[in-house]
Amino acid sequence: MPHPSAVCAMCAIVSRVKIACWPSMKMKSWPLDFAMRAMSRDVPVSAAMMTQIARLAPDAHIAEAVDTLLRTSQSEFPVGDSAGRLVGLLGRDDMIRALDLAAVRGVATINGKAVGEGKGAQAMGHPLDAVAWMADHLARHGRGLLRGDVVITGSLITSKNAKQGELVKFALEGLGEAELRID
Repeated sequence: MPHPSAVCAMCAIVSRVKIACWPSMKMKSWPLDFAMRAMSRDVPVSAAMMTQIARLAPDAHIAEAVDTLLRTSQSEFPVGDSAGRLVGLLGRDDMIRALDLAAVRGVATINGKAVGEGKGAQAMGHPLDAVAWMADHLARHGRGLLRGDVVITGSLITSKNAKQGELVKFALEGLGEAELRID
């Protein structure tokens, strides 16, 4: 019987090959599918399953779900009521759809005075359009985005000069804020 980690590694390889081979994935990935079936035949699900599962409440905010997504290796989360009954499933794509990033308003302040504001649509119509453009640009040059890469999609405001002692804040409605005191 193969070691469970070998099966998990094979799952990752098969998953990546299917994505890379799209749209003709059946023709190019079937030998790997066959190999994975053969290797995993005697491996119980319990050897590969996640046992620490983050759950969300139906009234949790998307910001909490995003924090949980970033904190865990999960990409989907069970949503349960107070009695522990499953009422739904929330995935990464669902979170992105729920956040109307093009409509998100950002406001920058220095010492409490507004110095700039803008909306997410200012980044090529939608911040994710900027990410897609970057991915396409890299692909044309034989590169790609990797897990953990950071893409800055643009700014909602122009750059501002802050002086020593000033408190700079940037708030995104519904998503949170960041602040920095200049020393």
